[in-house]
Amino acid sequence: MNSQKKNPKSRSCSLGIFLCLCILLLPGWSSSVHAFLPTAGLTALVQVKLDDESKLASLESLSLPVYTRFYPAQNETILVLAADSELQQALSSRGYPVELLDPDIQGASYYLLSGDPENLQRARSLTSVLLVVDRQAVARVDPDSLDALAGIGLRLLPLVPRPLVVPGPSLSAPELPGALTPNPLVQEMVSKVSTEVLSNYVGSLSGEWGVTIGGLPYEIDTRYTYADQPMTKVTHFAHQFFESLGLPTGYHDYSFAGEVRRNVIAEQTGLTQPNKIYLLIAHLDDTSYVNGSPMTLAPGADDNASGSAALLHIASILRQYEFGCTLRYALVTGEEQGLYGSHAYATAVHASGDNLKGVLNLDMLGYNSAGTSPTLHLVTRQYSSNNQGDLLIANLFYDTVSAYSIQLDPIIYKSGETGSDHASFWTYGYPAILAIEDWNDHTPYYHRKGDKLSTLNMDYYTEFVKASIATFAHMGCLLDNQLSGTVTDSSSGVGIAGATVEAWQNGAKVRSTTTKPDGAYSLPLSAGNYSIVVFAYDHLTASFSDVPIVLNQVTPLDVPLQGCTFVRGAAIQASTVFPDIGQTVFFTATITGGEMPISYTWNFSDSSIAAGMTVSHTFSAQGTYPVVLTTNNACLAPQNVMTPVFVETQLYFLPVQMKNKIP
Repeated sequence: MNSQKKNPKSRSCSLGIFLCLCILLLPGWSSSVHAFLPTAGLTALVQVKLDDESKLASLESLSLPVYTRFYPAQNETILVLAADSELQQALSSRGYPVELLDPDIQGASYYLLSGDPENLQRARSLTSVLLVVDRQAVARVDPDSLDALAGIGLRLLPLVPRPLVVPGPSLSAPELPGALTPNPLVQEMVSKVSTEVLSNYVGSLSGEWGVTIGGLPYEIDTRYTYADQPMTKVTHFAHQFFESLGLPTGYHDYSFAGEVRRNVIAEQTGLTQPNKIYLLIAHLDDTSYVNGSPMTLAPGADDNASGSAALLHIASILRQYEFGCTLRYALVTGEEQGLYGSHAYATAVHASGDNLKGVLNLDMLGYNSAGTSPTLHLVTRQYSSNNQGDLLIANLFYDTVSAYSIQLDPIIYKSGETGSDHASFWTYGYPAILAIEDWNDHTPYYHRKGDKLSTLNMDYYTEFVKASIATFAHMGCLLDNQLSGTVTDSSSGVGIAGATVEAWQNGAKVRSTTTKPDGAYSLPLSAGNYSIVVFAYDHLTASFSDVPIVLNQVTPLDVPLQGCTFVRGAAIQASTVFPDIGQTVFFTATITGGEMPISYTWNFSDSSIAAGMTVSHTFSAQGTYPVVLTTNNACLAPQNVMTPVFVETQLYFLPVQMKNKIP
């Protein structure tokens, strides 16, 4: 998911200088470097522990440059920051003891390592591990060690110092169902998730084949944030995709490494509670720094075309339904360099005062070793004043798996891992979770040029996306506009199984469904007026016009159908099928089952037709004529049968050649 920073424009700069320069580009910072990093003597990397998250407010005036924060236990926070001796003394004087992690940050590259605690211990033999908290560690990393660290199963995120953010008053938790009841509408959405579509999207994003961007052909060989033209192209590709869905779409610009970069944002506005926003996010960028050249080749099929493609597919499906709350989609960049895109976007969301109720982050969904359990991880914080919503979202995701019979084994980790874009929203106090493949069985092609479509387990990936769409649909205040009722036989009152209910608008069929064994049906529809057509075998068709569907209401429509037996066993008897020109041929219709027809229509295929059970006809020209009989009765289900008539046409039989002729 995350990577080493490689800017070809400044390779000769030390990382320490580069970080100082980069911070000038961050929103809200003074143009003075001294406003960013302390300068009195050596600047050290330290940790500060707060036993109550609310105490962050007392540190706001110190302008702390924070590399990362941890959420180790209820309401606790650990800050990892840069501090000279003066700042360390200021912290201590306020009652916050400082623990030294690294005495001098000059020239240092710091990374967040995430993974199994045993692998974090193994990392000590490869790099300088400074702090371990549950499933995460802060390490001073030599870039030459990145390959080895990834090789022992660790996720890697470059740590970037940013201004301390103090969340405001506790945000209200997302309004999610406590006990999940399966919804037929959501089941319909889940059933629309297509392995073929997902494969196409991932292949398009990872360069397996060309795509059309802005009307011109292009191959997406890399999505590396520093690669200017490819990232311009791929963000344009995402933008045009959202536009094709009819969603309001725009770019969110931010500064990074002296250049303007951009995220892509789309939105489906809620119909009844538009001010309540739920966000689905994935990072669009990738890298192949371990064994490749990310500027030119970084397929990133799993990391993170899988999450981006899932987001595109989910948006295309949910666009077909109505939601009370606003669904927002964000494809962000700069994740691999330190969550730049998502941090900038979370900052903008917070500054705008948007009522963001919850965030679902999709990162690396596609790898699962053959024959292993289809496990995935759902990452939340430990309990804190602002994160009970994390667990509500994670529990909802967990519950959708069983509610919709999805073949996955989710595990909730309250580890507070901050190695992906959800962490940018935690910084501002928003409820958010990370959904990711089992990191104990993650792709062996992590951050390598071998991260291709062919390495993904498409069955596992499809199930992952099914759970994701079900979760996000339940988060978004789904509106239950529907037509509902029972189709019965009018004589017996018994429900008719397998009857078809169709809804039509403007001469086009909008949606249809079939009845359950007891005759019940439920047909989700957008608000508006519809023509409804109901039909079943051996019953007359019923039609209803101008049936109103009201927003977030169930419109009842019970339909009794009159019984009627279809025509069965229709056949044609002809006085001859080899007539001469001008010879009269007599035709008789025979019926062996069902109610007697009320109409018989004959088509002689020579521009002549007739009606009746018995008819006659003469053909005026030589040829073969298919004579078609159409029978119909009160069931209004026409039945067609055909017999050919050969007028002065001989049938020729080819002789069979014998191998041994008798002289």
